[in-house]
Order: sequence, then C-alpha cells, then structure tokens
Amino acid sequence: MGWWARLVIIALATGVVSWGAMRVEDRGDQRALASRMEQLHRGTAMMARLFAETASRVAAATGTGDNRRVIDTGRAALLVARLGEPAVRVRLFDYNGRLVADSELRDEPPPAAEDLTPLQQAYEDFARWLRAGTGLTDASGVPLIIHLPEAREALQGTAGERVEPGEDGRTLLSVAAPVLDASRVMGALVVSTVVRPDPAARWRPAERIGLAAVLALSVLVLGGFLLTWPLERGVRLLAASAERALRRGAVAVASEAGPGRVLEPLSGVINRLSGRLQAQIEEAELYAREVAHEVKNPLSSLRSAVETAAHISDPHQHKRLMEVIVQDVARLDRLISTITDLSQVDAELAAIPDDEVDLEAMLDALVEIENAASAQEWDPTFVLLSGGGPFRVRGAEARLAQVFRNLMSNARSFSPPGGTIRMTATRKGAVITLTCDDDGPGLSPGKEEAIFQRFYSDRPDHQPYAGHSGLGLSLCRQIVRAHGGTIWAENRLDPIGQVIGARFTVVLPSA
Repeated sequence: MGWWARLVIIALATGVVSWGAMRVEDRGDQRALASRMEQLHRGTAMMARLFAETASRVAAATGTGDNRRVIDTGRAALLVARLGEPAVRVRLFDYNGRLVADSELRDEPPPAAEDLTPLQQAYEDFARWLRAGTGLTDASGVPLIIHLPEAREALQGTAGERVEPGEDGRTLLSVAAPVLDASRVMGALVVSTVVRPDPAARWRPAERIGLAAVLALSVLVLGGFLLTWPLERGVRLLAASAERALRRGAVAVASEAGPGRVLEPLSGVINRLSGRLQAQIEEAELYAREVAHEVKNPLSSLRSAVETAAHISDPHQHKRLMEVIVQDVARLDRLISTITDLSQVDAELAAIPDDEVDLEAMLDALVEIENAASAQEWDPTFVLLSGGGPFRVRGAEARLAQVFRNLMSNARSFSPPGGTIRMTATRKGAVITLTCDDDGPGLSPGKEEAIFQRFYSDRPDHQPYAGHSGLGLSLCRQIVRAHGGTIWAENRLDPIGQVIGARFTVVLPSA
C-alpha cells in the first residue's frame, strides 16, 4: 500500500473518529440532561409537598360541611419568593389554572401572611393580580396554562415535564408536580431552569460533517507535507552521497544523516546491493583468471605436441603425439562448452522462473535414463527411495535436473563395478532433503569443501583429468544456492568408522 493511500485512510479514520467523538459527547450530554431532569422531578415533588403543608388553608364554609383546603396566596407568594433563584423559575397555579405566584414577577418579598390585616391581604392579592394580568391570561388574552402543558398534566394529578430548545441554543427544562390535599389537587407547582447549549444545537448534522471533513483534510495536507518534505530531503542527500561515491570510484553510499532519516533503510539496501555487485565483480575477475589458466594448460600442451611432431620421423612417437593433440583438443572443447554453459546459467539464474517442479517425478525419470545407459553388467545400478512427499519446489526445472544429472554422473564415475547408487528424497515440514549415495572410495580427507571450487578435480589415477572440466560440482552449488538451498558433501562411514562411499546432500525449500 502506497504512502498516499495510507494518508487517505488515516484522514478518513480521523474524520470518523471526530464524528464518533461528537456522538459520544452528545450521549454524555443527553445523560447529563436526563440526570438534571431527574433532579428537577425530585426537587419539584418535594417542594409541592412543602406547599401543600405550609401554604394552604381551609376554604370558607360552604354549608355542606366540606372542609376543603385551598392554596393560601399570601403564604404561597412568600414561599415562592424564598425558593426562587436566578437560574430557577418557580410558578404556582391554583386548581382553576390561575397563576398564584411567579418568582420572576416579584418586586420585594411580601411580608409574612400572619402580619397582614385583612385589608392588607386584600390589597396584596389585588396587586399580585394586576402584575399577573388577570392571573388567567397573558397579555394577548391567551390563558397562561395553555403555554405550560406540564402544568395541565399536574392539575390532572400526574407529574409532567417539558424539554424545549431555546433560540439561543440553550435548553429549557420544566417540571410540574401536583399540590395535593390527600388525593385532591389544590394546584400545580412548575419549576423551570435553563441548561447550557443543547448539543444538537451546537453540532448540527451539516456542521458535524463539515468539522469531520476539515479535520480529515487537515490531516491529509499536514501528513502529505510531513511525508513529502523528509522524503525530498532524504532523496537529495542520498543522491549527493551517491554522486560523491561515484566521483571517488567507491561502491558504498553514505547513510543519510539528520533527524528525518526516512531513507536510511534504502541506503542500507543500496549498500548491500553495491557490496554484492562488488563481490560479483571480484568473482568475475577471479573466474577470468581461472579460465585463462585452465585454457593455457591444454594450449601449452597442444603447442608443444605440434611443434615436436614437426621434427619427429618415428611413426610410433608421431602417433603418440597425435593422441596427445587429440586429447588436448577434446579437453579444450569440453572446457569451452562447460564455460559457455556456465555463462548461460549465470544469465538464467538472474531471473529464476517461478515454475512448480516435482522433484520425485524428475528423479524417477533420471534414474530410469541412467539405468538404461548402463549397457554393461558391471555398470552401477541406480535406485530411487522416497517417502513423506510431496516433493515440489519452485524454480527452473532444467537447471535442477542438471544438478542431479551431474551428481549421478559423478557418482557413476566413482562407483565400483556392480555398485549401487541410491537417490533418496525425504521431507520435513517445508524442507526437502535429497541425497546421492555411492559405494566408491569416498572423499579425500579435508576436501569436502574444495571439490565445489571451480576447475578442481580429485580423481583416481586411472581417470585422466582431461575427461573432466572440474566445473560440474561448482555449477551444482551455484544452481542450488540460486534456488534458496544448500549442498554439501561428506563420507559415508560403517559402524567401525571405515569409509564406505560418498554422500552428496541437497536441501531445498518446498513450494
């Protein structure tokens, strides 16, 4: 995933998180609002009981013997004045829906009801009636109780509530509770307060989307700047370092310095690639020297034989020199063919195909071919032993087959008459192990690693060097390593420690 795609994802995530944070805040505000409403209900119910006990009186006798209690307006006004607060409005209605007292309409707290004469009480009632209009209607003639549905519910005997968003973004909470004489409603007490701005008013849907988009865009722009600037700076430093290294003829590139070392891993990879390139250059130089040395040997022998043959008249010696010339020419031909094949392998291994190769089927076919090539009865017999497959790897099938052909050919050349060469395939987890065992003389002590060097050959005296280039095992190691595997050689020992043959082991990762 590219950096810009990651930035876009981060920006979108920021927008979603900001939206979620606002939603969480809304839920928190709603819980706080519900808690405040519950407190208002409890407080209003307690105040209603207080009014029923301290701000009521027995109504005048009606001749029916019914001692009905009604709200005492004087005491109610005094109690409302004491209970009212700047942030809380308290209103009291009688059972007819008439406003008896309002904490916002008082001028001064009225005197105690017990200190008023009947005339003063009548005056206070009349003045309060004037301040409240008729006590039943507002200035436009609409009954006050119409504006307070919670008060109408309370006059029916049940508690009521109202939540009303204000124009300024604040929320009005209003709770009403009935003032009861036993089970008879004497009036309704309404307590109202205003809380902080409503979350829905502060963050409307369009505003929320806009804020989330702004945050996401800010993260995208800032992230792009913070990413582009150190990358641009790092590229300049890396390019300058590479330019200095090229002018000096060096291969290594200096690591990026400074706090924003975002390209330091890249410079490390370049240095490792450069080191590998340098090693390959040195390997190529060594290979060229080795090839030149190996070619000079048969050429020198060939030149000497040709020059000598021109001055010899003895037919027997002349025939012997011609045999030497033919051997040297054959050796040169094999050497050049092997070197050409090795060059082709280098080119192919630079981009190994990702084909799936069945090693078991390959070995079975190679064993059949080698057995068919054993024309004499003393030729060795090839056997394939396998179990625990499948034995599938990924790579170049032709080159892997070349590895096992070389190993089998090498084992044939060292096997005694009538010997057996065993090809064994086993698997453990994701690792495939293949071995080639022969019954020959084994490896010379200490030569287990040297035999994989180019142009090295360790053969018995009866096998002339001219028949082998010394590149077969080196080529095998090169191909196996290119496929992510390893190869090594060792002697096979009997229970008493005697050498009974050689073993070549190839380990490859499974497909």
